[in-house]
Amino acid sequence: LTPITKISVAAVKNALRNHYQGTSHDPYASHNPQEPWRPISVFRTQESHILQVRPKLPQAIGNVEYIAYGMPSLSVYLPYYQGMRHYQPGDDKGTDRASNDSTYWTFRTLQTLVMQDYNAFAPDVQHAWKTFEQQTAKQQYKMEQSYLRLYASHPKEAQRLLQNFEDKTMQNAQTLARRLTNNIITTMTYRTDMKYHFSSTQP
Repeated sequence: LTPITKISVAAVKNALRNHYQGTSHDPYASHNPQEPWRPISVFRTQESHILQVRPKLPQAIGNVEYIAYGMPSLSVYLPYYQGMRHYQPGDDKGTDRASNDSTYWTFRTLQTLVMQDYNAFAPDVQHAWKTFEQQTAKQQYKMEQSYLRLYASHPKEAQRLLQNFEDKTMQNAQTLARRLTNNIITTMTYRTDMKYHFSSTQP
């Protein structure tokens, strides 16, 4: 069986992020938690995974697991290569209590804030993650091409190249998540101030 068009990682991401956006059945845009049509992307998602296996490549870069922490439509899919040797601090932390040292909660906090005013906050966050994923995909391709040139004759250098890519990608994703979180907090703080903006003049 030969497919007319192969399913891409990007297509799977789009499917897992589906919540009937652009229709009257979007429960988030319409603020309708009783919407009878269940979306694929739901807030209670802990993690979303996409597994990619490319047998023609070395296992270290041929097998990739894309992980989005929390709700896929408000998160970013990060590539975890089989060949990586260590994870970022915080990747091994996370309970049902929010914490500042948890990678999971870095992304989950942002999503929770977005859901307080989905129509106001979601577009900027989704645009930021879309741009990040597009840039990461280009960087992945460059890294993989360099890895293929190195791994046979300089395996240690190839390994360093892969790990450096992983470290930089994960760090940049968390930095962006925190920046987006701070943007929303800034907006919410201003709104709250305007709502309860009592005059400093005594009656």
